[in-house]
Amino acid sequence: MRLFSRSTYALSYIFSEHLESERIVNEDDFLSFAKYLDKKYETTHIDGIICVGPEAYRFMGTYKDIYFEDIPVIHMGVDAEVLSEISNTTILGIYQEIPFESLFIEASALNPDLKKN
Repeated sequence: MRLFSRSTYALSYIFSEHLESERIVNEDDFLSFAKYLDKKYETTHIDGIICVGPEAYRFMGTYKDIYFEDIPVIHMGVDAEVLSEISNTTILGIYQEIPFESLFIEASALNPDLKKN
């Protein structure tokens, strides 16, 4: 997740937070992290948030209206299946589909010596 802020001097600041979703395994941990971010940035004006990946999107879909309601949020790197899980229409972005089958076909065509293991 990236948090953008602008000071009164028209300088832009970029804050970066990592969700560590592989370590946060239950809802209480996600809630604690949301509260932590709320407290950490309570005196900072945030102009926007970019959430990258499905877990960050799920996190923002769950907590945006509680802790980040007045901050615009955009997403990237999220596929259509994950987008359909969360009905928060205030998070905007484009979904990503990676055509793995066609990537492998193209890779094989470009390098016919590739072998399956």
